[in-house]
This record gives sequence, structure tokens and C-alpha cells, in this order.
Amino acid sequence: MLKVVLLCLCLGVVACKNLACPQGFVNCFVAPCQFAHCDNHPNAVCHDDYCGGCNDIWFENGVRINDCTNGASS
Repeated sequence: MLKVVLLCLCLGVVACKNLACPQGFVNCFVAPCQFAHCDNHPNAVCHDDYCGGCNDIWFENGVRINDCTNGASS
């Protein structure tokens, strides 16, 4: 972790973001979680993820959920 921080300080913010997301970050017209729902886990919490696309990432009790039936559909 310290190596990444030092590398980010040396290379700048843009280079540091690229290390965290090799696909590149995107801009979305709407936040990915704004209309998303997770039918299989009604208590799951959605996190917007802009790495490589407009993605909704779901967590329940700190664990990533991968079996939402509809993902980012409204």
C-alpha cells in the first residue's frame, strides 16, 4: 500500500487513478445506482462504480453480492 501511495505522489493523480482502474473511468448521465435494484437481496446496498462503465455494485453486510436478478435495470 505504501508503494502505491508513493507512486501516486510521484506520478500525480491521473496516473494514480489509472492504477486503480486500468479500463479507465467513465462519465455517466445518471448515477448507476439511481434506478438500480437487487431483487434477490432487498437489504443490499448499491455502490456506484465508474471503472470501465456505468456499473452498480451491490453489498450486503460488507460482502459483495453477485446474484441480483435485474442488476441496473429500473
